[in-house]
Amino acid sequence: MALAAVLLLAGAGARLGHRPKCLLRRGGTPLLHHLLRALQAAGVGPVVAVLGHHAAAVGAALEGWPVIRVLNPDPQAAPADSLRLGLAALPPGHGGVLVALGDHPWIDAADLRALADAYAQRPPDTDCVLPSHGGQPGHPRVLARWPAPNWAPCPLAPAARSGWPSTPRGCTTGPRPRPTSSGTWTPRPTWTGWPA
Repeated sequence: MALAAVLLLAGAGARLGHRPKCLLRRGGTPLLHHLLRALQAAGVGPVVAVLGHHAAAVGAALEGWPVIRVLNPDPQAAPADSLRLGLAALPPGHGGVLVALGDHPWIDAADLRALADAYAQRPPDTDCVLPSHGGQPGHPRVLARWPAPNWAPCPLAPAARSGWPSTPRGCTTGPRPRPTSSGTWTPRPTWTGWPA
């Protein structure tokens, strides 16, 4: 059964001068479009995008993509609220939910397929699969079910910058295909500027 996806795109981009990070460009293309292409190529769907700050601009970038849109009325709240809204909007019948942020410039279909394979081979009673590189957890992550009974904290709370505990109970880690495939946004000289 294919994975569904929830994209958490409600952030303010405060550390970037209040610009939507998912609309930054790499090679002339918004990061969001790179992610959506990777999801399509990896066979992930349906896809729900949770919007908040910059909803008009991010929504315009979603035009023409087969994405279910959800508006978080309080995007300043914890990221877990956006996750809950996205999960509630998913139609039934998926095998797990890939939760992704919109600002990972190097995620590709091979990364997503590797994460899906790790999810398919996860140990019994594992509620979450997350990539790891050098012992550090990363994004995106796959949730088996929600709410996950084995989590002491919510998987996106407290509202820290990363938003996730290091390795919540009920989670397993898998190798990240490339060290650059996910992590905190870092400017790279090949990026072609700010969103319009």
